[in-house]
Amino acid sequence: MSTKLKRIQAYAPDHLHKRLEIAASRPKTSKSEIVNKALELYLSAESVAARNNPLLRRLDQMNREMENLRQRMIVMSEGHALFVRYFLTSVPPAPEEKRAAARAEGEIRYEGYVGALKVLLSHKTRHLFNGIEDAFLAESDFFTQAQLDALEVAPPKENNGGGS
Repeated sequence: MSTKLKRIQAYAPDHLHKRLEIAASRPKTSKSEIVNKALELYLSAESVAARNNPLLRRLDQMNREMENLRQRMIVMSEGHALFVRYFLTSVPPAPEEKRAAARAEGEIRYEGYVGALKVLLSHKTRHLFNGIEDAFLAESDFFTQAQLDALEVAPPKENNGGGS
């Protein structure tokens, strides 16, 4: 008798082995049938989708966070570029005799700028970024809750029928 079945060996904990023995004691049911059905159930597309669903949720969350950071970086770099352009085009160079005083004044202004920047960045609610998020981030860019819920697959139902 030729068969295309492959032999496998596996180890199971005592509690699962006892349940397998009880299930296999039914008429017309073998351990091989039970193990084959369990493997088919475990390797089915629905089961794989159910195991991967938390990954999809996490990837969507990470995508949202990344887009949020990208938009903030754009605003910061564009704002800084505008400031530098304004500074370079509207501030004339100081005469030679006043450069030391201008440098001292510049250092004081820079320290004020850094202090103001620290205060702005320490606040949790920054109106500029909230407006940018409203303008640039659309919910259509991400999964909706309904789409995420639709990805959830109900766990496969056990086949409690006898052997066939």
